[in-house]
Amino acid sequence: MADKAGVIADCRALQHMLTDTMVMEQEIADLSKQLGDSTAELRQHVEGNMRSAMNQEQFWKRYNTLEEQCNCLSDRLAKLQSSVKERKQRADVIGGFMFEIKERNGIIDEFDEELWTTLLESVTITREGKWLFKFKNERVVEV
Repeated sequence: MADKAGVIADCRALQHMLTDTMVMEQEIADLSKQLGDSTAELRQHVEGNMRSAMNQEQFWKRYNTLEEQCNCLSDRLAKLQSSVKERKQRADVIGGFMFEIKERNGIIDEFDEELWTTLLESVTITREGKWLFKFKNERVVEV
């Protein structure tokens, strides 16, 4: 590896591109507010029915709509939070790789097992002869 600084710069750019969570975190904040608002509306609807009897058919129709809305928001929120966590883990893996490259003296011009293991979790060879490389960020590449 003749241009270590260039490789590290490329890794930093790649790390930012693959692990940026700013848009997701803004969506999480928006969804959290929407979920809070929808939950409050659902609670008010139930309390309103407790204070004065409503037409129960209308009550349940509105209740089910609000509950479905809350469930959809909650599911989307959980998926986004999981994606943010995954991206942050990916950032750690790429950061570890960059650290290993930076700490190496001289040129890396041959396979380096220690450097490789900073990224790779396992290699599986299937019965069909395909190689499955599982990286520490849970990505699997089939060769």
